[in-house]
Amino acid sequence: MLWWTLQQLKSGSAETRKLAAKELGESKDPRAVEALAVALKDANLHVRFQARNSLDQIDAAWAKSEAARRAIPTVVAALGHSDWLVRDSAAWGLGEIGDAGAVEPLIAALRNRELDVQGQAAVSLGKIGDARAVEPLIAALADTNHCVRGAAAEALGKIGDARAVEPLIAALMDTESLVRQRAAEAVGKIRDARAVEPLAAVVKDVDWVVRQEAVRALLKIGGVRAVEPLIAALMDTNSWVRAEAADGLENIGGPAAEEALRRYRTRPFCCARCGNQLEEIGIPPQIQVVQMYKQVVYIESESVPPEVIADPYLYRGLYCPSCNQAFCPTCAKMQTECCPRCHKSGLMPGYRPLLKRIAA
Repeated sequence: MLWWTLQQLKSGSAETRKLAAKELGESKDPRAVEALAVALKDANLHVRFQARNSLDQIDAAWAKSEAARRAIPTVVAALGHSDWLVRDSAAWGLGEIGDAGAVEPLIAALRNRELDVQGQAAVSLGKIGDARAVEPLIAALADTNHCVRGAAAEALGKIGDARAVEPLIAALMDTESLVRQRAAEAVGKIRDARAVEPLAAVVKDVDWVVRQEAVRALLKIGGVRAVEPLIAALMDTNSWVRAEAADGLENIGGPAAEEALRRYRTRPFCCARCGNQLEEIGIPPQIQVVQMYKQVVYIESESVPPEVIADPYLYRGLYCPSCNQAFCPTCAKMQTECCPRCHKSGLMPGYRPLLKRIAA
């Protein structure tokens, strides 16, 4: 039965090959691994996807099997296929198998005319982790396409060779935020102290995802030189960046970090978008009445949480219970019905106990 299914995997009908690949996956027979690995270069997209899924069904570690290694020459040959999707799938498969024999063909694929193939070749070289790929990947940091540059930066971070540090530092200034983010992540993985000052500058990047990755990289590199930029990140307009910086300073410790954290945790509540301090209003009259008569209060059809009754101090601004963000009236655009950041929940009045949830 297995023999017949393997023969069907060579059929001239794409539908037959797809069904054969599916059946082989359901059989969970390890003898099918080599044939399915070869099917990663199939001319039909659906057959290739089914071959990927079936390999995982048979064995999540199929890529490390001897059968997968025997398929390498056939998959390498597919890097020269006329269909770029086949070349892309072959590059992916070689990365999954992770054999050093695929390094040179993948380096050549970095110069492929299709951008997706170039990017997948870079990703696969990062998975294999061979030092021979470092110089070609550094060259790919200058590619005209930002996705290829980003994939090259990610791969260099996984390989972890110190030769990539200076080129990655230069990539921190790339015009595309994706590349800057991947470069920051990469230098964090390499953990070279030369990157501390450049990362300190990236903590002020216009894109909060890049700033967050820069903070994470500084935490990985560590040391007293990282304290000052992390303290600056405590004033970021994004709560995720602030939280990462606070956690990092707590781990690093020391008098400067402890004093910065003390000030940070007692700072006034600020808008998550513009960073402006929310205006203090005090205790609203309707809640003063509630406190006097101990009644349940409803404001704008929303029941006030019990902690608000205990500490009813109000700020001029709005609070989102889904993403724990506070907004000044201008940024919140109070006529809208949902959070301007996550769009998941309606906004609530900015009472102090609610805002305390985002203070740290």
